Amino acid sequence: MNFCHQCQNRLETCMTSDAIIHECFACKQTYPSKPEDTLIYRREYKLDTKKSKRTISKILKNTAHMDDNIKSNISCTQCDEKNTKYTIIGDNMTRTFVSICGHIWVE
Repeated sequence: MNFCHQCQNRLETCMTSDAIIHECFACKQTYPSKPEDTLIYRREYKLDTKKSKRTISKILKNTAHMDDNIKSNISCTQCDEKNTKYTIIGDNMTRTFVSICGHIWVE
């Protein structure tokens, strides 16, 4: 797992047409991959089954408390907590924010 040198958020692995890069979705900094970064594991859930919806619901409930999720400076609309985190969900790469109070919202 790689982390951004600028903001210490977890880097996401992105594939371009000719390379694998690591990108920080918080500050948009990109880093080149290393030769050992060629194997990528990506877990995908189809949103059309009850089991996958329950799994995604569990992920969202734990997002605010997991250290490997991306920190944001966006305030919660319910408790005004500034230390919120987000996770990326879906093919359209929607950022779903979660606050410590449990409030979940989409940007």
